[in-house]
Amino acid sequence: MRTLQIEPSDFTPKVYFNAEEQLFEIAGFSRPEDVMGFYAPVIEWIKEFSTKLIEAKLEKIQFTRTFRFAFRLTYFNSSSAKLLLQILEKIKELDSQNIPVSVEWYYDEGDDQILEDGEDLASAVDMKFDYTEIKS
Repeated sequence: MRTLQIEPSDFTPKVYFNAEEQLFEIAGFSRPEDVMGFYAPVIEWIKEFSTKLIEAKLEKIQFTRTFRFAFRLTYFNSSSAKLLLQILEKIKELDSQNIPVSVEWYYDEGDDQILEDGEDLASAVDMKFDYTEIKS
């Protein structure tokens, strides 16, 4: 599956989804003017990817490594949160199919708001996140 790579801007995060590396990262600042326009290809990619993984699982293919979803956001607005929730719901779907996934939530040292936002999203999708504080 092709890699999805979107370079960051002043208003949008970096997106790097690489199936071969089993690494999926969203990082930076997320407050796009057109949140649906920005996140639509991301959500389409994750839907296609999760469908392929679930089909592979049904064909009894064993996954030897964990699919890592890393969120390294420094800020996101409420519109972005809704789309992040949709992405997390697709990850939860993989998890419920016993496909090995991890959600890594990174936050800057002392940034309690981003930590709490991660905890809220984890609670909303009923998944365990791994939290990592980034020391300055």
